[in-house]
Amino acid sequence: GEVRLDDGEGGGTPDYYDGTEKALWDYKTTGAFKVNRALGKKKFEHEEPTGEQYKSGPKKGQEKMKKVVEWGMGEPDMWDWQMQLSRYAQLYRGAEFVVEKAFIQATVRDFTAQTSRQYGLDRQIYVIPVSLFDDATVEAFYSMKNKALENAMYMGISPPPCSPKERWLDEGASEDSTTPGRRCGKYCPVWSFCELGINAHQAAAPQAPAEKEEANG
Repeated sequence: GEVRLDDGEGGGTPDYYDGTEKALWDYKTTGAFKVNRALGKKKFEHEEPTGEQYKSGPKKGQEKMKKVVEWGMGEPDMWDWQMQLSRYAQLYRGAEFVVEKAFIQATVRDFTAQTSRQYGLDRQIYVIPVSLFDDATVEAFYSMKNKALENAMYMGISPPPCSPKERWLDEGASEDSTTPGRRCGKYCPVWSFCELGINAHQAAAPQAPAEKEEANG
């Protein structure tokens, strides 16, 4: 583990390779929101009768209801982790290792009683199987990224913003969307070099009292 691999097109440092299981592992310390999406958890809310009735007021005689939250499983959403581990698998195979499967060991850094209820998580550490992309998909993605960065450096401009999927926008966002995603405002390490990241941080910053008074006119 922790050995940097490079194939001339770029490199990476995977966390661990299990030669017995032919498995690639990556360890993540991440937020409850991200783990929730990676697991494919979906929230369903409905109301159920409590067996009691209102004794006064406009609802007198009506049955009281309570909100019930249940969690089901949907399609996992961890495209960025899949792409990262697929690239690592490609590097290992190039070094003549066999990679048959991959896993993320995710530690929920903000695990509390509140976040466990909010995101349907029942423990702090999850082992999540990762479906790997084929080599052609991986090569096309990283080739596009490398060319965009090289062109931006040559022109002295910022490279194009990440795709909606990379910004963690909800499914259905158009590819030409200029809306910052959840990642832009909280989890991007290079947000200060990107217009979308800057906009996201400015929108999240609290207004100064003078600005509030001016805004209220």
